[in-house]
Amino acid sequence: MSKRNTRTQQQSVPSAYVGPRFRTILMDPPWPGQVPRSIYKSMRLKQIRDMPIADLAEDDAHLWLWTVNGLQPEAHAIIESYGFTFRKEVPWWKGRPGRPTAYGMSDHEPLLFATRGKAEFHDRSVMTSIYSPRLENSEKPDEQFSLIHRASSGPAIELFARRFPPSWIVRDGGEYEWRVWGDQAPVTSAEQTVRIPGYPVPSDALFDTPAPGAVAPDEESEHGAA
Repeated sequence: MSKRNTRTQQQSVPSAYVGPRFRTILMDPPWPGQVPRSIYKSMRLKQIRDMPIADLAEDDAHLWLWTVNGLQPEAHAIIESYGFTFRKEVPWWKGRPGRPTAYGMSDHEPLLFATRGKAEFHDRSVMTSIYSPRLENSEKPDEQFSLIHRASSGPAIELFARRFPPSWIVRDGGEYEWRVWGDQAPVTSAEQTVRIPGYPVPSDALFDTPAPGAVAPDEESEHGAA
């Protein structure tokens, strides 16, 4: 059995994804139960787990997954279902606590780092903590891109993106190649994004042919950006 077939079987549903593959994947899913639906639509855990991350990723790849403290066990299980191995938690220290929970208020949010294959972590001197003020509506700080650019290789994709990452210059002196995907991703051409079967977003209209498993236009998408 090929390595690629093994990866596909690790996830709950077969994938029809046939687009480009990435050495680095950054994702910030809209975890269930975190914010009012008036801000953005959340996803069920099964929907997040069933995303074809194993097929978007190169054989040697990095995964950076934002989660919430109350769902860390579920996030770790999802990482494993994607075929990645958890390596490290990168805390985002916000300087002031968030909403009260049953177990107190938290002043940090975890970014989980995982690897597959032999993907190199390029800069072992990089600090794996982020210090930045809290932002609005679950937005994440630009410091995440500085960390990723120093540690991981392109091409890269941000899933559930709201904007393009900053075009910073990286190790080899060239621009780090990013694509973005999500309900709020500001893409204007198919070359800036991908199409994920079964997960419809507005940018699907930029592609010439319907995606396998596409949902009818009048059906509500549940894949809002986090």
